[in-house]
Amino acid sequence: MNLTRVIFTTAQLVVLLLGGVMCGIDSVVFKLRDAIAGSNDYHKKQKWEFDPNVAARRRPEFEALHGHHSEILIEKFGLGKDGRMEQRRQEQAIRDIGVPITSFTGITTG
Repeated sequence: MNLTRVIFTTAQLVVLLLGGVMCGIDSVVFKLRDAIAGSNDYHKKQKWEFDPNVAARRRPEFEALHGHHSEILIEKFGLGKDGRMEQRRQEQAIRDIGVPITSFTGITTG
């Protein structure tokens, strides 16, 4: 039990003992406790099925679809979806003439 939960539980007991229920203080204490310390559901243990090797199994399919390091996917984002993709591709090809392509290692190619 954390300190905040203990403090608000104690405050709740004090309010109940002093008769604060008739003016709605009890519900305020519950709401404050849940807002600050979290509800009981928040503190329940959870179990998740997790497979750490799923990324390694799905990588070939992802690379076939989106390219190595998502090159194809990033290009699709840059071209947009408004029907002017080919026009943008041509404009970008003209814009990029003579611009060296730098890889992630910093080595200039092409």
